Amino acid sequence: MSNAIPKAFFAYPSSHPTLREPIQDAVQELNAGKRINIKTWEKCSIGGKFVIDTICTAINEATLFFADLTGLNTNVMFELGYAIARDKRIWLILDETYTDSKKMFDQLKVLTTVGYIPCCNSSDIVSGFYANPPIMDIGNTIYRTAIEPNLRPGGYQSIFYLKSQYENQAAMRMSQLLEEKLPNKIIVDDPRESTVQTLTWYGSRVFDCKGLVCHFTNPDRKGAYLQTARHALVCGMAHGSGIPLLMLAEGDFLSPIDYRDYLKHYNTARDALEHLEEWSSPIEESLKINQQSSVIPRSTARLETDLKSLRFGEYIAEYEAEGLIGDYFIQTAAYDDAVAGNHTVFVGRKGSGKTANLMKLEDELSRPKRNIVCVIKPQPYQMQGIVDVLKRYQHRNVKGYTIESLWKFLLLTEIANTLGNLENHPSEPMSDIAQILFNFVEKNKEIIRTDFSTRLELCTQSLEEATTESNDKNSYLPVSEALHSGILKQLRVELGNFLSSEQQVVILVDNLDKAWEGQNGHTREKQKDIEALSEILWGLLEVARQLPMELQKQDSRRKSIQLNLIIFLRSDIFYRIRKSAREPDKIPYSLIKWDDTELLCNIIEERFISSFETTPDPAILWQQYFCPSVNGIPTRDYIISSILKRPRDIIYLVNAAVTTAINRRHTRIEEEDVIEAEKMYSQYVLESVNVENTSPGIDIENVLSAFFGMPAVLTKNEILETLKLVEISDRMMEPTIDILRDLTFLGPETEENQFAFSETPEESRKNKILAWRFASTKGQTERFQIHKAFRAFLETKEV
Repeated sequence: MSNAIPKAFFAYPSSHPTLREPIQDAVQELNAGKRINIKTWEKCSIGGKFVIDTICTAINEATLFFADLTGLNTNVMFELGYAIARDKRIWLILDETYTDSKKMFDQLKVLTTVGYIPCCNSSDIVSGFYANPPIMDIGNTIYRTAIEPNLRPGGYQSIFYLKSQYENQAAMRMSQLLEEKLPNKIIVDDPRESTVQTLTWYGSRVFDCKGLVCHFTNPDRKGAYLQTARHALVCGMAHGSGIPLLMLAEGDFLSPIDYRDYLKHYNTARDALEHLEEWSSPIEESLKINQQSSVIPRSTARLETDLKSLRFGEYIAEYEAEGLIGDYFIQTAAYDDAVAGNHTVFVGRKGSGKTANLMKLEDELSRPKRNIVCVIKPQPYQMQGIVDVLKRYQHRNVKGYTIESLWKFLLLTEIANTLGNLENHPSEPMSDIAQILFNFVEKNKEIIRTDFSTRLELCTQSLEEATTESNDKNSYLPVSEALHSGILKQLRVELGNFLSSEQQVVILVDNLDKAWEGQNGHTREKQKDIEALSEILWGLLEVARQLPMELQKQDSRRKSIQLNLIIFLRSDIFYRIRKSAREPDKIPYSLIKWDDTELLCNIIEERFISSFETTPDPAILWQQYFCPSVNGIPTRDYIISSILKRPRDIIYLVNAAVTTAINRRHTRIEEEDVIEAEKMYSQYVLESVNVENTSPGIDIENVLSAFFGMPAVLTKNEILETLKLVEISDRMMEPTIDILRDLTFLGPETEENQFAFSETPEESRKNKILAWRFASTKGQTERFQIHKAFRAFLETKEV
């Protein structure tokens, strides 16, 4: 055994002189003790060398990595990520007397399970080292305990994309380019979806991916500091693992000096795309070459308790396209309605499986060669452009005509675009009729033969010019001219001639909720934006109902076209825009719900079964891989009772339980693993419902935080007092309680100790009445229960 003194590298910010001196003194004292040899970053020779290369060399030569995380300096975070990737034993300090630093560390979340030594002087650092010396368990590295056990066989044949917190023009163009170049090959960390990803989650994806793209948020933007720290950590891990890394920063964002030479700056979206194109080209080729060899074989091992073999996939459908389409899609009544063409509008909560349904529908409906399938996903900024134009129109009928004409133009030209590629069209050699259609399309290619996003932008520009030039804002003519109504009429004729009566055109529309996000606000202008966007989305729903019927009509010039137009929309948005509709009941819809507990469990069980060549009994999952019960309740039932009933939620919780058990070296998922996973899930779900608040003027995140430490069951008076603490006005008290009920946060008591949680406004209204009647009959104030999904993080008190 070697008696050599272990080496350590100490990273700390230079910007905190009050911390820098204690660290230097502590290092001198610890080195004098001859038990460890610590080198600080200031002792590195950096003359004429890239700083990060010199520091990385010093980290490589060390066995341990010490770091001061006070203030979450981005240099230190990058170096910490690098050290984790290089399998170094990590030892952290934090000065908790800086209250903002402690708060930021807690808000960062990704490191909350990694311990640190609280300190504010050199004595604290030295005593902390000797009290729990990291040299005694050098092999206890984060990589070995939290990352390596969770790496999947074969890795991810994909790009890991760390999105910016805000979707500026460059961010949206980058996302669009990546989706086009590498469909189903992107795993995204989107801070607008969740900021509670664990270190294990990041580590397993960094080490398993083929390249990482990070889009840093401009530091002048709200909340950028924490996001930059998190991204710096992950980028450091990528650099340490040796995978191709691209870091992009907006404007004159002064990159931290340590990795300035690895960061690309841009001033325009075009600049950002050029950097991305240059970086991604070799990655794209590599993914194409490895595509055939990247198929992960199903397990041939005996069915036994091997937690590392458990794979339930990603909780976000976009990153599970292959599995959902081929192996473990769960068919619901809503899906059957979509296939049969019974409804045109499908609504569901965030995470209920709308995108999964769309992907499966696209696959299934594309199989018959006679079908023409189009998928449309408008970009949020393009929808905002239409919102800005629409606000110029004064007359409601002209607004309605504009919206209807716009959507008809976009949808019919989308069909023409899909047909325009002869190689993809299942027809015989080109007939005279086909030649006429394609000649017509080619003649008007500037209007028709561009992708959906470009056409939407062109429409916005044309309408904007029309309203600017026209003296009559109530005239239909400028709208008609801007949207080329004459060309559109002729296109309808040519499409009818080309498509046979046996052919069906299917248009699938998704991503509409992205346009809604970020619209909430207190200003009068924001309220106008919401009203205009509501009209635009409702207009699309109206067109979805009318257009298929219009295209079925035929006369001497026009032949019938069979169109199935299917729209997926988040339920909170659907219910919100329906309130302002003149005839809300005219739009039939199908609700994607998961009331059936067995169906919800099938999501996990089918993913378990798909991992094996044989078809095991799904009961084995719960009998051999999970403990029998949690808090005296069968584990399967406990998990179901702990979540909002959505596919995304059960996948998230079960994945978290598996990861926790693996990291703790358990041979099965134990009770404490489920309870720890429940805390992680509870934090995630709180963030998730923040997005579903479509009521302007209410800071729902602030409202939810007010319930921290409260009883799980509350009287209405207690809720009113709680809302006063976050300065909810008397006028907004009842609307706020209604929102909490609609979000499934609160369930009213409708019978003795029976609390009803609602999925729809109709259910919510019914339960509100039942709760009032029950309380009146009992002669008591109304009572509510906080849903169990939120309690672990809020640390509610069980009654």
